[in-house]
Amino acid sequence: MKHHRSYAHARISGILNSLVGTYNTTFGLDHSEDNIISLDGSTTYYIGNSVIEADCSFFNNFIPNTIAFQDRNGSKLPTIVIEVNKSQPYRSVYEKVPIYFSVEQIRVVIIIHLICSPNNIVTQMVAVVYRKSI
Repeated sequence: MKHHRSYAHARISGILNSLVGTYNTTFGLDHSEDNIISLDGSTTYYIGNSVIEADCSFFNNFIPNTIAFQDRNGSKLPTIVIEVNKSQPYRSVYEKVPIYFSVEQIRVVIIIHLICSPNNIVTQMVAVVYRKSI
């Protein structure tokens, strides 16, 4: 069972990585040091009293590291966070949104629900996008 969950998360991350690459290339930024946004895989963040692990994180590379927000362990915080939900209770995923939004730099949280058939094959996907108003 864990293998299927890991594969689903990895597959979604791979698709998102391709989309980010296409976005950066479309704007003529085909060298990684010039990319507008970059993708980081599963990362643990320490925000306030919470420890949460995002499935994918996007970073705005135009924010210098010297002024980027950091968690309490000194890790740079992303601009966009993706949570992929296949087996967790919905509530546990949605409870992370206010924690992410407690950080000024995190502007968008995307939750992707994978709906599976009885034999554990993904048959549907539903995405919910939360955008923090500025």
